[in-house]
Amino acid sequence: METRLYEALAICLLLLLVGCAGGETRFHSIPEGAVFFGDGQRFGQTPITIPYKITEEEKRQGFFVVNDIKVRWSSGAELRIDTIKFPAIPGGSQTYTFERPSFPGLDKDVEYELRLKELELQERLRTEEIELRRSELKEKKKSTKALKEHDFKTQNKLRSLKHKMDYLEIQRQNERLRNQR
Repeated sequence: METRLYEALAICLLLLLVGCAGGETRFHSIPEGAVFFGDGQRFGQTPITIPYKITEEEKRQGFFVVNDIKVRWSSGAELRIDTIKFPAIPGGSQTYTFERPSFPGLDKDVEYELRLKELELQERLRTEEIELRRSELKEKKKSTKALKEHDFKTQNKLRSLKHKMDYLEIQRQNERLRNQR
């Protein structure tokens, strides 16, 4: 939840950074799970998709710039890039991948990536389970409603039959009384 808040704030910041028509850029890292910073602000963990806006000047130039990039892995490995130029393509989508520099702790970063993927898988499974339960509950409600409607119709038929039987019984009794006279 906290990560999503950071990502939302980061998206807002990036919109301020890169200025009016836009697209999106997906940032990856090798290994994934590195924290992505731009202009000193934390955007979130890779992989992360960040929308961008393009000014008229950037359209004319054909590119836009993101400055002061920093990517930090859990081991402490860090990659700094002063400026990245991106094609200014309105509605475009692009990907940029940061490769971890040679720094001790690669095993820690790979392990962290695996834990993130495991957590992501668990979250996806939880979401699928919730959706499955909702679907089952909907079906159960439909079945219950159908059974109630069926019960109601059956009860009405039984009442109707009981009324007919009562009527026939009264007719028989009247017939007996007439025959006895």
